[in-house]
Amino acid sequence: MHQFVHSTLVPVSDGEMNILEWLHEYIRNEYEHFVPKSYGAPATDLSSAASLCLRLSSQLLFKSKNVMFRSVPEAELKTLFENVTQELRSHSENQS
Repeated sequence: MHQFVHSTLVPVSDGEMNILEWLHEYIRNEYEHFVPKSYGAPATDLSSAASLCLRLSSQLLFKSKNVMFRSVPEAELKTLFENVTQELRSHSENQS
């Protein structure tokens, strides 16, 4: 992967990589490549995976210094990420 000068690495642990692999292989691929059908996954697992994706995406977009924003203002995208993260957190707390 290409890394620009002065950019910040975003570490991903083995456990986090396992979650991302599960999300890609068993969730995304299931919906992307097959006819929609009844399919279930534990809400806590999906919530955890979504939180991880939001956190990593936020770090890559806003802290790595690898992204130059053009069509969408950075502040607008940050607000969207914060709102979605808060909504997910609220949903997770209500599930407990």
